[in-house]
Amino acid sequence: MIEDDGAVTDVRFDKGRVLVRLAGILTHGSVAARLFESLEANDVEIDALTVNEADGITHIAFAVSGRDVGLVKFVVQTMGEEFKHWHTTYETNVDCVTILGTGFRSHAQAVVNALRILAAERRAMHGLTHSGQRIMCLVAGEKAEKGRRSA
Repeated sequence: MIEDDGAVTDVRFDKGRVLVRLAGILTHGSVAARLFESLEANDVEIDALTVNEADGITHIAFAVSGRDVGLVKFVVQTMGEEFKHWHTTYETNVDCVTILGTGFRSHAQAVVNALRILAAERRAMHGLTHSGQRIMCLVAGEKAEKGRRSA
């Protein structure tokens, strides 16, 4: 599967991540910069950051360690007016799977292979990022998946 497109050098699996999603009207890019500066100042490590806009609403999503959720909530609350009307959710029981490698033939093929692996495992995916040497997937944790399958 992925090995056909390059050499996999490592696979990392981090359980117990929390997916943080913010949605609102971003009036200026410096607002988002201040958010991440504050997270950095509080030693919060983030994974799989995505920022996009749809219909005038900016969506920011990233994963953090479960132990850092309190700090993230504190930072968002102390941002004051800039995030006052933003909708924020925290999705617990998310796992982060990172595949490191070299020589992936193409970004699209590497992503397709990762999606096939997740589908075979029946794991719901929350997000995927890819570079030439890394594929990072945020997936529903095993407890969430077992509950979903038995329902």
